[in-house]
Amino acid sequence: RQRISTSRTSRTRLTRGVGHMGKRSAPGDPGAPLPSPQSADALILPHAHAFSLETASQASGIAADPPDGVIGCCAVSPGLVLLTLRAGSPSGYGLRDWPLLVGGAGVGDEPAFVLAYGGVVRSPLAVRFAAAAAAYMHGVDDAYFCGGSFWDGLGDRPTLRQIAERAVETLRGPLPLDEADRERWLAAEAQAAGKLRVVDEYRRMARCPDLVAPAPVLRAEWLVPALRPLVAGDAHAPPSSGEALLRAARAEPLADGIVAFDLFEPRFCELLLAEVDAYEATPLPRRRPNTMNRGGLIVNEIGLEPLMDLLLRRLIAPLAAHLYSAEPFAASLDHHHSFVVAYRHRGDECGLDMHHDASEATLNVCLGRDFTGAGLTLCGLRGGEPPSRGGGDGRERTLRHVHAHTRGHAILHLGRQRHGADDIVTGERYNLILWNKSSHHRLSKDFLAKYRSRPPAAPGGEAASGGEEAAPPDLACLSYTHDDDYENYKPYPPGKK
Repeated sequence: RQRISTSRTSRTRLTRGVGHMGKRSAPGDPGAPLPSPQSADALILPHAHAFSLETASQASGIAADPPDGVIGCCAVSPGLVLLTLRAGSPSGYGLRDWPLLVGGAGVGDEPAFVLAYGGVVRSPLAVRFAAAAAAYMHGVDDAYFCGGSFWDGLGDRPTLRQIAERAVETLRGPLPLDEADRERWLAAEAQAAGKLRVVDEYRRMARCPDLVAPAPVLRAEWLVPALRPLVAGDAHAPPSSGEALLRAARAEPLADGIVAFDLFEPRFCELLLAEVDAYEATPLPRRRPNTMNRGGLIVNEIGLEPLMDLLLRRLIAPLAAHLYSAEPFAASLDHHHSFVVAYRHRGDECGLDMHHDASEATLNVCLGRDFTGAGLTLCGLRGGEPPSRGGGDGRERTLRHVHAHTRGHAILHLGRQRHGADDIVTGERYNLILWNKSSHHRLSKDFLAKYRSRPPAAPGGEAASGGEEAAPPDLACLSYTHDDDYENYKPYPPGKK
């Protein structure tokens, strides 16, 4: 699986199944334009996708007479069906029930592009496992969409029953593949099963079972009083509007698209930190939170994913739909990468260089402990196109705000907002961070365009934000990791060149 990379040596690797974005000529015709891998209107959400609406109309029939391995089926919104699958061996994918979402424009490339350059033709509609553990499945991409061999033999207009049966087959055993693919399938199942066993094992020893419950409740006492009536509840409670949430929270606008508000009571922060400490004291495996942070823990992988799902559904998604209504992902945030990061004075990680998040919108909540310093410096937006073509404002490296963290206080910003963690001066600081993502948006050209802009070049080359920078950068917004012209403005920090 190819993952998106913004390293200095490889600026633009595209998600598998989406295609190339560079201007190249078709074979045998040097002057021919590159066929578009995805048409401009390819991002079609379920409620506007005709075949999804037709497929969703079959949900009641599946619920009344489910195929083997399907234990639940319902239409959760127009054109979007949620299937719940229970399949696989007790030591593999059968260790958990799997939610499967069916609806929306499918994954893949346009036929002309595939004919010219290879790849996978767009599937009839989108089918996605709605669980982070699906990242370890063979044949599933980074946003957990099914592609490739999943659709073999199903034709252009498969029924919902055929899709459900194929999903069950996917969980129960390798499809008819060659030996190499079979080995990859078995290896992926073993890896996913290992992750699921860790969650099950830790749930039996957790300090606060309510935090890691498979069907959790956002308890009122965990939230500040102003948000309790609107956010507390379980997965069955309808979410409030973003406007109502902003008003109740008395959110403070820090800059365009950046708001801060009180979210958690100190008691919740203490509970979550105690859970992190308890897990780290076990021999169970853990991974670093992301490619930037070394200290911390991925809370999705220790049993908190259902609770973070609730936080996304009941708070973050409505806020994002209201605050970022002009963004193409506004109404479609549906999954997250959630983790706790730690910064310690005199530790190996005191702060974090300027960067962008691998998210559409980020929620960052300070959990404590005692510390000084360690603010959050926020700069401008990264744009996929230069300002002259309707993209970023050319001020990615312009200072917007410096935020002072306090326990229980949250800040919400776009993932493409350049920001960095200032060095901690004393003590240690922990933050809960949710990178919130839209699976459908990540299939679109709008998403991929974000990665086409290049960081600043050396003198005489192009500048930041796609080649146009409106003014010299603010020094606080420079990145020694990403900015090729960093040394034009100030020396590299020791050991960072």
